[in-house]
Amino acid sequence: MRVLRSAFPLLALVAVVSCSKTAASPSGSSTAAESSAAPAAASQTLSLTYKSPTVGADVVAKATGLPAGKTVDLTWATVTGGWVVEDYYRFRGKKYEDATISLGTFTVDSAGVLDARFTIPEDYGGVHEVLALIDGKPVAQNGIEVTQSFELTPASGPVARQSSSESRDLAGGRWRARGW
Repeated sequence: MRVLRSAFPLLALVAVVSCSKTAASPSGSSTAAESSAAPAAASQTLSLTYKSPTVGADVVAKATGLPAGKTVDLTWATVTGGWVVEDYYRFRGKKYEDATISLGTFTVDSAGVLDARFTIPEDYGGVHEVLALIDGKPVAQNGIEVTQSFELTPASGPVARQSSSESRDLAGGRWRARGW
């Protein structure tokens, strides 16, 4: 059995776009059942600033209220997989597995502020979660909905001139076509 990379945008990838704080009980304290029922969620919102949510765009990530001097690992949530084909022609469906990409490690300043910069990696279009981890535990999160981009070269010229087009974000890579 072989897994071929899909040429279609991944619609199944859903990420949390904003984080939520753990709700306290009416008395103001959390009970043991509440704290053990769910894994610890990121307690801060990771502010993400960019001009365009496309592959290759520069992103500024900021968070406040973090422990000073700690190292933060920024990660990008994605999937790996694609078409499942047997004997070169029997289509058996699609198979995807969760995966993460490291965006780098950054140090929290003495005021507890994370100020990090990264580039949106080549990946499937759609929503991708960005997590800030300290000691492997999430401390801040947000998401970016990556959109498709297209480029036609040359941008202008005479009729019947050879040209090429490039699409990004369709299936985690670049697709090129050349023609007259």
